[in-house]
Formats: sequence, C-alpha cells, structure tokens
Amino acid sequence: MVPVTSPPLEDGAVRLEAGRILEVGRWEDLRRRGGSTCHDLGDVALLPGLVNAHCHLAYTCLAGSIPPPSSFTGWIHSIKAAKDTCSEAELQASWRQGAEMLLRNGVTTVGDAEAFPGLLPGTARATPLQVLPFLELIRIRADLDAMEPVHQVRETLARLGRAGLRAGLSPHAPYSTTPALLRACARESAANRLRLMIHVAESREEFDMFLRGRGPLHDWLQANGRDVSDCDGTSPVAQLARTGVLGPATIAVHVNYLAEGDAALLGESGTSVVHCPRSHDYFGHEPFPLARLQAAGVGISLGTDSLATTRTSQGRLPELDLLPEMALFSRRHPGVPPGQILHMATAGGAATLGLAGEVGAITAGGRADFLLVPATGDVPAVLEALVGGAMRPCGVILGGNRFGAEEEA
Repeated sequence: MVPVTSPPLEDGAVRLEAGRILEVGRWEDLRRRGGSTCHDLGDVALLPGLVNAHCHLAYTCLAGSIPPPSSFTGWIHSIKAAKDTCSEAELQASWRQGAEMLLRNGVTTVGDAEAFPGLLPGTARATPLQVLPFLELIRIRADLDAMEPVHQVRETLARLGRAGLRAGLSPHAPYSTTPALLRACARESAANRLRLMIHVAESREEFDMFLRGRGPLHDWLQANGRDVSDCDGTSPVAQLARTGVLGPATIAVHVNYLAEGDAALLGESGTSVVHCPRSHDYFGHEPFPLARLQAAGVGISLGTDSLATTRTSQGRLPELDLLPEMALFSRRHPGVPPGQILHMATAGGAATLGLAGEVGAITAGGRADFLLVPATGDVPAVLEALVGGAMRPCGVILGGNRFGAEEEA
C-alpha cells in the first residue's frame, strides 16, 4: 500500500464503510479486530486514485483535429472554428467519452473547465467519476456589463448545488476577460467560498501582450474591441494580483512564462499551479519554470488539459490519461523523484481542488478511491515503472466499488 501522504505499508489493508475509508493499517492488525467481509485484491500495489487538476472533458472529440500550431493566436482561431461545428449532442457524447477515458486510466477525481454548463448536471450523473466543474466566463469588451456573466454563472451554480455538484468559477484567462470581470470573479469567489480556476501565462504571445503591449494576440484582441490599456508592462500573473484574483482558493493553470517577482506573488498568495506536460509539449513552449515556482513555495499539481492540445503518436489518437503526463514530466525533469511526481498527481491535485484529506491519499475519512497496479517489485521499483510509463493500472476502485465490475471491492 502506498498512501502517498504517509510511508508505504507491506501487506496493507483498509477497512471501508459506505464508500469511505474507516481505517488504514496492516492486514494482520485489521484482521484481528474482525467484523468485516474481507476481499483479497491479490499481489498488487494499492495507491490513491489519481487526481486530474485541470481538464476540458467536452473537447475530447477534438483529439487530433488541430495540428500543433505555429502561433497561439492561430490555435485560438482553430479551436473556435472546431467548437462551432459541434452540436450539443456531440458535446455531451464527447464529455462522457472523456470521463470514461479518465476512469479506465486511473483518474477518480477531475477539475473540469466547463465552457458548456448546459451539459451539466445530466452528464455528471452519468459517470462515477467525481467531477468538480469550473464554469467558464469570457468578456473582452469593456463597454459590456462585467457583471452579466457573473449573474448567469450564479444561476448555474445554484442549479448545480441543488444537484449535489461542487462547482467553481473559471474566468478564462487575463487576455479573454476584462479587469472588471476579474475583480467581480475575485469578489464572488471570496464571498461564496468558491475555488477559482484561470489559465494564465500560457503562451509567449500572452506574455508579450501584457508585458510589452505588442504581438499577434494583442493586435487581434484590440481589433475585436478589447481595451488593451491594461497591457501596460504588467505580466499576466501580476495582472491577476492587481485585480485581486490570486489567493489560496485560486488555481493558476499553465504558468509557463514568469516575469521577475511572479513566482513570489504566486507563493506568497497561496495560489496553486497546474502544469499540463503534454499540452506544454504540443505548443513547444519554453521549459516549464519548475525550480522557480518550487523555490517560491508554490504548490504544483498535474493536469491533462484537453485532447485539442495533445499530439497524436504514431497515427494513434491520444486519450485523456494522467499517466503519460507523469511520464513526460519525468523525462523533462529527471531530477524529480517518482514519489514526488505521484504526489503531484494525487495529494497535490487534491490540495489544488480543495479536497485535501478527501481524495488523493489513502487515509481514514477519505473516499475509498484507489488505483491498483501490479506489484512487480519493491515500492521504489513500482513507482518508477508507473511514473516512467512502463506500467499500466490493473484496476480502479471508486467509492469502494471496482470500476467496470459489479462486485464490491
């Protein structure tokens, strides 16, 4: 057993009740206390279910449809055109297909950026995957009411809450929102204790737009009515700081480009960062600033982003899968131990989503969500094989039930 937040246990066991973990310990110790039906999972390593801290489930159908672009602005045009061709039924099917992919690949909890909240809550009820939707807000024109999208999101949040879904806000990015909308989202997040997810400093073009007031993204948005007076030498991360967005409830996605002082702003505010390695590779970004973020004390987790930003491999369409994200991260950052990378994809993702102690670790009181992998050696060898991409899961358990099987685990 590899609890992640505590040392591994040989011959480990968990006692479950109503989909929760009551007790964690060695098999002999739990057996002596008796009182439960026992299930031997065989010669496997038991790990927490993986936590995908950032995804776009509805874009699963776009896998392989957009070749890696020569510019980020060009990619925005391409994905907008691709989305516009999808019917609601196709988006619903795409969302469900993405959820199915994540589950069979070991993810049990996901933070999903929802551009189509009308798909919810019906799609979320159709999967045992725990989905935390973050409702997207976009507004580029300053002459439009910044509160209008917030009012619309409030109504959706109320509906999702009645359906039992924990949802958050997702102002899309600094470049696709106005400062007024960002301030409104920051107030809404604080007043209602909502987590806030935002793409930031994803591309060199976004970085140049704000810091240098130039570039294709700057010019295209200005031509489409965006007031670019906030592009005044302030970095995208600093833009979030001055609009009140940064904070312990905020999830900054990507953060590929940092100006001087940006890492400190993120660390001092308690903002979490989600890195999406395959998306980073798809765009050919500069190396992810891992060391600078870690030195500033920033919590970092992993996400898949969408399949619209994942390369095809040998003619095969990619899947939503956190395991190749870990493997690519390991290759790009060979000095990071496998156990630390696993933490980023489990307990780290849980902390990012506000679910520490509930998912991402095998601990009393948490959800009975587990990943089973073949026990082919000692714990270091198993983790190295799993994180390095040489091993696949042999089972997934959600809420105490084996995924894809009728029997209770």
